[in-house]
Amino acid sequence: MSAEDKALNRSTRLFVDPFINIHLSMTGDKDVIDGTDAQLSAIKMLLGNIDFEAEYNSDPEASQKGCLSVLDEIGRLLRVRMDVFPKEQRNIEVVRNFLNAMLLSRIYEQESYQGIFDQDRVDDGEQPNLAFRP
Repeated sequence: MSAEDKALNRSTRLFVDPFINIHLSMTGDKDVIDGTDAQLSAIKMLLGNIDFEAEYNSDPEASQKGCLSVLDEIGRLLRVRMDVFPKEQRNIEVVRNFLNAMLLSRIYEQESYQGIFDQDRVDDGEQPNLAFRP
């Protein structure tokens, strides 16, 4: 980190996927980008900008497959972070069971959860800058 970045309390986080050689870096206020909110914001931004339709001509199920691939990764994350799902369940089944548990418990109706659902994207200038390098 440069002296200027240190003085401005700025930082960069680099995320690397070695399997497909993609690098994602987030640059911004250190206190912002080191937090979970910034990482979730970056994930939402990436998901919101996926253009599955660009693949439509070659595969009419590209959008469906792309969404399932994202859900599969969410299932993997749930399995790793929450040690309650049977190991023999597929990731997509983990997602289904997680959602069913949340819906049946109606936990999403609790006040502390209200701010995370059905939100429109608003660019308030506090979001991190994202850069990609293949």
